Amino acid sequence: MKGYRDVELINTDYPFDRFDKDVPVIGIELTPSSSPLTWHEHSHEAIYVFGPEDGSITKTFRQHCHEIRYIPAKHCLSLAAAVYTVLYDRQHKGFDQGDPHFGAPTAAGDVSNEDRGWISDFGER
Repeated sequence: MKGYRDVELINTDYPFDRFDKDVPVIGIELTPSSSPLTWHEHSHEAIYVFGPEDGSITKTFRQHCHEIRYIPAKHCLSLAAAVYTVLYDRQHKGFDQGDPHFGAPTAAGDVSNEDRGWISDFGER
């Protein structure tokens, strides 16, 4: 749960230049030519590209995508919901089993007892 502490944030105008050319780039967007996420086989090195909540993936970013997938849903999803759905799909399909970054599902008691840092026992800051 505390993986965010290990995330390196980099501000760059050319994010795709930071990865090898053979790393699959998957755009998540509803377009006439996109195929459903349910058909997707995830890759360990995949990069997922999401558009903003109020628009689409830019043409420049879309040109870097090897595939465009959509999330089959009855209604539009927020960006957070779309990211969660893709990550859940990746884990649910069993791709990440054995990966030390994912491992077995965490017991609910382990998560609820985790030290969150800024929250006290009574929910005060």
